[in-house]
Amino acid sequence: MSQQPTPSDAAARPIRLTDVARQAGVSRTTASLVLSPGPDSGKISAERAAHVREVARRLGYVPNYHARTMRLGRAQNIAFALDTGDDYATGVRLGNNYFGNMVGGSDTFAAERGYATTVFGSTQDRHAAEQAVEALQQRRVDGLILPGWLRRNIGLVTSGRIDALNAVVIEYARGLPFPVVDFDEPHGVRLALRHLAELGHRRLLYVGGEPLRDESSDDRRRAVFDREAADLDMRLQACLHEPTPNRWAEPGLTRPVEDPAVILAQQRLAEWLGGDRDGVTAIVCYNDITAIGVCRALAAAGLRVPQDMSVVGFDNFEAQYAIPPLTTIDHRVAQMGAKAAEVLIDMVEQPARRAHHMGRRHVIQPRIVVRASTGPARETA
Repeated sequence: MSQQPTPSDAAARPIRLTDVARQAGVSRTTASLVLSPGPDSGKISAERAAHVREVARRLGYVPNYHARTMRLGRAQNIAFALDTGDDYATGVRLGNNYFGNMVGGSDTFAAERGYATTVFGSTQDRHAAEQAVEALQQRRVDGLILPGWLRRNIGLVTSGRIDALNAVVIEYARGLPFPVVDFDEPHGVRLALRHLAELGHRRLLYVGGEPLRDESSDDRRRAVFDREAADLDMRLQACLHEPTPNRWAEPGLTRPVEDPAVILAQQRLAEWLGGDRDGVTAIVCYNDITAIGVCRALAAAGLRVPQDMSVVGFDNFEAQYAIPPLTTIDHRVAQMGAKAAEVLIDMVEQPARRAHHMGRRHVIQPRIVVRASTGPARETA
């Protein structure tokens, strides 16, 4: 009877897939499906897959990456171009909750399918998208995910340079020849306004954020708020502030001591509070950061949230840590990242389905998270 390999045998020769299969009492194909995840991995029961992985761990089996990529004809790696604009060029990348959630959702799905994720950030000389496209052309990665609200990213997508490559765009309002994953912004706005209407609010203030994105996502969101408020017979005023140049101004600073968007919102709302409030009982904000500045200004003016003024944010990143915790619209950025990875990997593994995905929009539905910053409308004179 032949002796089964043990971890100590690794010094003599590498543990092979056949060794794992024999020790686990399964076929080599089954062991491969478990240890090299792919579209057919779900055919293996969870119990059997766990057993195979435990045997592989005990034996010290390490898959040969290069052999696998040669056999499959792909790198098992997807690129995420995190070109967040010149004002983020100091390297915050994943330090920003928005991008961290987006990349995290993508990476989690990709890892479950056996793919690694390479995040490309901008340098002084080259934008992230350009680096990622070069890696794609060199076949160091199999596909590319692009945040779609930066002009330079969209310029790359529409230039024709990557028409033959696998790419998915996240968040872009217009049509593109590539797959787009976005969230239903009008539905999110409706959720916020209906929540306030149910609490008796009829006169609202919209406080804008920093229009850092293409064509200003702030302008688009305000237009949606205007339209939806009119449909609900609600009156909406606006209090906007200008974009902040160079948010991360100090070289090497990965996180500012005080977010400029919070300060701007606080200053502009303080100015508004000093004038005619025209019976406004609730404030809706471009994002949670803006809402935090609004709450600070209200507190400084001696107004209580939500007793004197209700406040609604948008994002659901910092909302739970605000004082009071913010009611907000969660547009589920992690789910958008996961969906983008799902579509991209399907295009990579099933080339015949690329035509099916091209030009399609996948829309994620947001949800409202009700917390302590909203309450019944106070009576106004």
